[in-house]
Amino acid sequence: MRSPRSWVCRAAMATPGPDRRPGRGPGRHPHPLPGARYLVRAAIAGGKDVYSEWPLTTSTAESEELLQLAEERGVRHVVGLQRRFAPSASYAHDLIAQGYVGTIRGVSMSVGVDAFAPSVPERYQWTIDEANFTNVLSIYAGHFFDLLFHIVGRPGKFVAITQNQFPTTAIVETGEQVPNSSADEVVVIGALQQTGLFAIQIEGAQTHRTGLQIDITGTDGVLRITNPRAFQNKQDNTLEGMRDGATTFAPLPVPDEYAPLGSPDLDVSSLDTAYLYAAYARDRATGTSDASNFHDAVRLHQMIDRVIATSHTFFSDKDTPNDWHLDAASSDPRRHHRRRMVGSGRPPSRSAVPRPLHCCRCLEQTQCSSEELAATFGIDHAFDDAHQLIGSS
Repeated sequence: MRSPRSWVCRAAMATPGPDRRPGRGPGRHPHPLPGARYLVRAAIAGGKDVYSEWPLTTSTAESEELLQLAEERGVRHVVGLQRRFAPSASYAHDLIAQGYVGTIRGVSMSVGVDAFAPSVPERYQWTIDEANFTNVLSIYAGHFFDLLFHIVGRPGKFVAITQNQFPTTAIVETGEQVPNSSADEVVVIGALQQTGLFAIQIEGAQTHRTGLQIDITGTDGVLRITNPRAFQNKQDNTLEGMRDGATTFAPLPVPDEYAPLGSPDLDVSSLDTAYLYAAYARDRATGTSDASNFHDAVRLHQMIDRVIATSHTFFSDKDTPNDWHLDAASSDPRRHHRRRMVGSGRPPSRSAVPRPLHCCRCLEQTQCSSEELAATFGIDHAFDDAHQLIGSS
């Protein structure tokens, strides 16, 4: 089967239009990701099915625009979220759907990679600019959010915190120190749309890679997915499980029917992409829509937007541990435990209709307005705004 990359490139080269103007056409943009949208637009305009790597574009708005263009033109669109097509991922998806763990109670995922280290070759200097959307959150969180939620179901409410632990990046060839504001660590906690809670930690720039570990616990069992490497894998993920009263994990070999391409001389990351191509070929032949597409890309963009927004809302740069103290009321477990941010004289933005709330220490149900919540948690945003941010996706 011809590589889907050629659907983009050949269509772009053959299609005239405004995006072929000097300085704006394919191959002329100094940074690969921002420039890719011109190729995608050209392919769509030429009536070609189009494949794009993830991230689809550098922003939600641009990805929504490409989705609309592809839908209006009636072409198939594919995005490179290939991790969900690995044999281990397909088998894990089916095990959960078949009730291996029963009703999901909790999900945890840890991803550790050495990418986006504090020093990079000069040819990758363009990735430092946050506007180019090429960082730990966009690349690794994007791929592994898609993998996890393909297996366990879509997320509902969630909140996140991101952090940049390496504020400058050294250019290997010159030693130049370039300011870097992109997050290299992200933690997300929330609830799935169906049932169960989830917690995700993704860490870049690791000196000692921790790889991938997913634990899915349920009323009837536990499923564990691991890999010593999170990307550029030499082997597919390992599945283990516990159920029926077991106290230790037992291997769950992936059945051969989940690996119809066999074991070609490819690393697993490349083989995952081959399974994505195969899914597209089946979609073309049968009219299905199993290959990851621009709809999936837009949902991921929206989730990443919400990760960034909730982190900025609840964890501003000024909110360090030394900025916080508990007032005298905190010694009384039957009263509100209000936290105040030292040096912040800004009032809450506006009042909100009181909502039921459980006190964090005494678990006593009470009513809190946005002013009370702002005084308690030291945030200067109305509770209505916060409620909207963490609401269902």
